[in-house]
Amino acid sequence: MSDCFGKCAAPFFLLAAFIWLNPIFLKAQTEAEQAPKSQNDTWYYFPSPDVHYGIDSSIINIEEFNAMQRPGREYLNIGNTGSAAFPLVFSPFQVKGFNTGYNQFEAYQYRFDSVRMYQVMRPYSQIGYLVGQRVEQYFNGKFAAQHKQRFQYGVNFTRFNSRGAYQNQSTNVNGFSLYGNYTPRTNSFSLQTIMVFNSAQVKENGGVTQDVFAPNAALFSKELAQVQLSNGFNNYQEIKWMLRGAYHIGQKREVKTDSTSYKETVPTFKVGYAFSTGRDKNKYVDARPDSAYYGSYFTFQDSMKHDASFHLVGNEVFIEFTGQTLRGKNKTRDDRQETIDSKREEPDSFFLQKVDSVSSDSVSQSPVSTPHSEIRQTNFKAFASLHFDYLPVNQNRFYDSEYNFYLQGGFQNNPLAKSRLLYTAKVAYYFAGYNQNDLRIDGSVGYNLGKFGKAEGVVNYHLTEAPYIYQNYWGRAHRIINDFPKQSVLAFGGSYTFPHRIISFSADAMYHYVKNYFYFQNAETARFDASNGNVLVVHAANRLSIKGFHFDNDVWFQVVGGSYAIRLPQWVTRSSIYYETRLFKRVLWFSIGFDVRYNVPFFGNTYHPLSGQFFVQDDVRLNFYPVLDGFLNLKVKSLRITAKVENISAEFGPRGYYTSPGYPAADLAFKMGVSWRFWE
Repeated sequence: MSDCFGKCAAPFFLLAAFIWLNPIFLKAQTEAEQAPKSQNDTWYYFPSPDVHYGIDSSIINIEEFNAMQRPGREYLNIGNTGSAAFPLVFSPFQVKGFNTGYNQFEAYQYRFDSVRMYQVMRPYSQIGYLVGQRVEQYFNGKFAAQHKQRFQYGVNFTRFNSRGAYQNQSTNVNGFSLYGNYTPRTNSFSLQTIMVFNSAQVKENGGVTQDVFAPNAALFSKELAQVQLSNGFNNYQEIKWMLRGAYHIGQKREVKTDSTSYKETVPTFKVGYAFSTGRDKNKYVDARPDSAYYGSYFTFQDSMKHDASFHLVGNEVFIEFTGQTLRGKNKTRDDRQETIDSKREEPDSFFLQKVDSVSSDSVSQSPVSTPHSEIRQTNFKAFASLHFDYLPVNQNRFYDSEYNFYLQGGFQNNPLAKSRLLYTAKVAYYFAGYNQNDLRIDGSVGYNLGKFGKAEGVVNYHLTEAPYIYQNYWGRAHRIINDFPKQSVLAFGGSYTFPHRIISFSADAMYHYVKNYFYFQNAETARFDASNGNVLVVHAANRLSIKGFHFDNDVWFQVVGGSYAIRLPQWVTRSSIYYETRLFKRVLWFSIGFDVRYNVPFFGNTYHPLSGQFFVQDDVRLNFYPVLDGFLNLKVKSLRITAKVENISAEFGPRGYYTSPGYPAADLAFKMGVSWRFWE
C-alpha cells in the first residue's frame, strides 16, 4: 500500500495545486454557476428524440470511469484499460445487421444510436481528466450549444491510455462523436447529421507464459514476466457519417412574435431520406512472429500482417407517424409569453444508476417531456423504412462486394402522450444480400403503476447470418470458408421496478432459446453449435438509502444448458456501500465508500489477438476473488473530484487472478481525477 501511494503522490499534489492556484478560473466558474438555471437542459439518444434525460450533476458513480464498470451489464477486459473485452452477462442482441466479426473493442466505441444529443438553453461544456499508475490516463470532454433554439450541435470525446503492468500491453483508445440538428422556425423540415470516430492502438502480448501468481513466481517487476508476443500490435479504426433529412407534413398554426407572425407546421407525418458512409479498418502487425503461437496464420519469419477494410454506403427512405395533431382549427401560439412545462417522469433506466438522496439541486437522469398544451398527443407512433447498403470488403487485397436490401417497421406508445400503457413492436426483414432472410422481431408491453412501479413483458426473435469473417476470412496464409445456417435466438421475459427515495427494487428475467450459436472452436476454426441451447438470466437489484448511508446491490444469476459454446459465470455480483452528505452550508458534497465485484469461477474463453476472437477452451478454470475498490468523491459547485484505490483485496487476499487464460487482471492501483463543468 505504501508503495502504491508513494508512486502516485506527485500527480495527487499537482492536481491539488492546480485547483488551489486557479482563483481566476474559479471566479469565472462561480459567475457561470450564478447564471439562471433551466430545467430544460436535457439530452436524448438519436433513435428516441421524445425521451429526454436531465444532465447528471451528482457525484454518484463518478469513480466508475473505465468503460468496463458501467450501468447495467458490465464487461471484463484482458487485464489493461483499453484492451479487448467481453460481456459478463449473456448479450446476444448487441450487433444488428451486417457484422464484420471484429467486436473485441465494442465496449469503448460510439455508435449512432449511443450518441447523446443535447438540448440546452445555454452553451454547456465539461472536461474530465484522470491519472493513475503505470501511465494510465483517461480524458473526456463534451460541448453542446444551440442557436436560436433551431440549430443544436455538440461534440463528445473520450480517450483511454494505459501502459499496463506487463510487457507489450500498452493501449491507446479514442472515441469521438459530432452531431448537429437543424429545424427552421416554420418547422417544415428537419436535418440531422452525426459523425462517429473510434480507434484502438493496442499492443498485444498474447498472455504470459508462466503463472505469475504461483508461490514460486517471485517477480521483482511484472514487466519481467515472459509473454507470448513481444511485437504484436492491433490497429483498429472506424469512421462513419450520417446525414438525415425529413419533410414535415401536418396542420399549420400561426405564431405571433413582437414584430411579426408566421406559420408553423405541427408534423403529423415525416417523410425523408438518410445517407450514410463509413469504413472499418482492422490491421494487425507482428515484426517478430512466433510460428508456434500463430499456427496456420503464420506467414513469414521476419514480418506478419493482416489487413481488413469494410466500407459502407447506406441509403434509407422512411416515413414516420408522430402521433400529434392540433387540438382545433386555426390555432395560434404566442411566442412572446410561452414557457415550456417540463414534467419529470419515473426513469425507465432507474436501476442503471445509484439514487441521489442528498442533493436536491442535482439533476437525475429521468425522462423529461416538453409537450405544448394545444397539441393533441395520441398514444401511438409508427415508422417504416427501406434500406439499401453497399458493403465493399478488402482483406489482404482479396476483394469482395456485399450488399443488404431490407425493410424495417414498427409502432410504439408515444412518450409525450403521458399514457400509463407502454408498448413497442419492431420488425426488420432482409430481402436480399449478405444477410438475406435475416429476421428481427422485438416487442414489449408494460404498464406504469405510478408510485407502485412499472411492470413490463418482453419478447425477441432474431434470425441472423454469421459474422463476415466467420464465413469469409482471407488471410495471407489461412482461409476460413463456411456456409453456416442462420443463428436463431428466441427470448422472452419480464421486469418490474419499484422506485422509492429510501428503498428501491428491480427484478427482471429473460429466457433464451438458442440454435446454431456462432463461436470459434480454437484460434483458427469458426463453428456453430447445432444443439438446442437454453440460457436463463435473472437479475435483481436494490438501492437502499437511509440518512446518507447507501447499500446498493446488483446480482445476476445465469444458467446455461444444452450448449457447449456459451461460457458464462453462473453468478455475477456488484455491491456498493457508501456514505454521502453535504458540509459547510451544503457547499461541499462528498461520498466515501467501497465497491465490491465478484463472479464465480468458470471456463472462460481464450483471446487470440490476430483474429480478434475469444474462443472456447476446457483446460483452464478461471478462479476469481471479490475485488474491493475504495473511493472518495467530492464536489464543490461544478468541480467534481474522485480518488480511488482499485483492487485493495489483492493486498490481503489471493495474489491475483486471470480474466482470460494467460491474461492476469490488473493489480492494486491508486487513481485520481477531476471533472469540470461550465455553463455559458
